[in-house]
Amino acid sequence: MGDVTHYIRREWLNSSLDSSTGSVVAYYGRCECVSGEKYDAAFLEIADCHQKVRLHSGNHEMEGSKEDFVNKMRLLAEVCLGLADFVEQDDRWSTKEVA
Repeated sequence: MGDVTHYIRREWLNSSLDSSTGSVVAYYGRCECVSGEKYDAAFLEIADCHQKVRLHSGNHEMEGSKEDFVNKMRLLAEVCLGLADFVEQDDRWSTKEVA
């Protein structure tokens, strides 16, 4: 099998008019180790102006790592939607700038 990207999605999280940057990248495909070994891997990367977090599929040789990664992504989605729902319903949100 050659170098293959099975799935990739990149999205900006902020408006193009916003001076802040934020992005999310979802990837599943071939990766190459420093040793030259190639394997399929998946990751989700979330970034803002100052920080970046990458949730990786983990050691590709571990049994169950695919199931673990899928469960991790589903839990993350559930938590994100829960927070979005809460913030949407909460009237304490402030748009005031903090000095």
